[in-house]
This record gives sequence, structure tokens and C-alpha cells, in this order.
Amino acid sequence: MTAGGDKSVKLWNPKSQAMLMTYTGCGSELMDVVGSSDNAMILAGGRDKQPTLWDVESGKILKRWSYQGGTINSVAFNEDSSVALTASQDGTVACHDIRSRERPFQVGVALISLFQQSNSNNNDLGFRFSSRQQTVCWR
Repeated sequence: MTAGGDKSVKLWNPKSQAMLMTYTGCGSELMDVVGSSDNAMILAGGRDKQPTLWDVESGKILKRWSYQGGTINSVAFNEDSSVALTASQDGTVACHDIRSRERPFQVGVALISLFQQSNSNNNDLGFRFSSRQQTVCWR
């Protein structure tokens, strides 16, 4: 997958180098893109501060959230792709429940790294603060 200044995500076949699909609907340059664990969804974020979720097969937008403090630099999914995570230039991170129409269920500040911790018993999602290394969001 690629994303950038043309406000779209492109899905490519790495073997043939053929473009398979273009996903549109974002308002400005995209900074990051990621696929879900089951390859059914694509999540992207960028300068318009609105993370966007597409269905891979149909190309339709499934969700587009409007809450984020700054340009989105990084996007991720939790292990089962039920939560979309976004990290912004203004230092905020948001957790978006894909199954809900609600606003993000947790927002933190001063984000330096986004990580996923999993073990044999459960799958937890965490965030790490910069100076104090505090965890601000777990699911």
C-alpha cells in the first residue's frame, strides 16, 4: 500500500507491480496507512486530521472520524482490528472503537511510541508517554 499527496491510498500487487485499487475520500495529504490483521480494512490518516477506514474489497469508506488534535502521523490497529489508533503531531493519541459510533474512548498526550503487547492469555493495546513512560490507554 502507498499513500501520499494525492489524498488517496493505492493497493498494489507486489509481484506484478500492478495497482489493484485506489481508495479515495480524504481531504488532504495522507501521512500513514496500515492494513487490518485480516486484510479486510485499510486505515489511513494525514493532514486533514480525520482518520479514514475503508473496506478493502468494495473500496467504500466504512468510517471517518472527525476528532483529532493535529495532523495524524501514525495509524495502527490492535491485534484483532477492533480498535483503530491514531497518533498526531500535537502529541495526542486516540483509540477509535471500530464497532461504535462514539468518539474516541481514550485520548492521551505527549505520545512518543505506539506499541502492541500481546501474550498467550490476552491482547492488550498500550501507549507510552515520552518523559515519564506512563501508559495512558489499555484495552
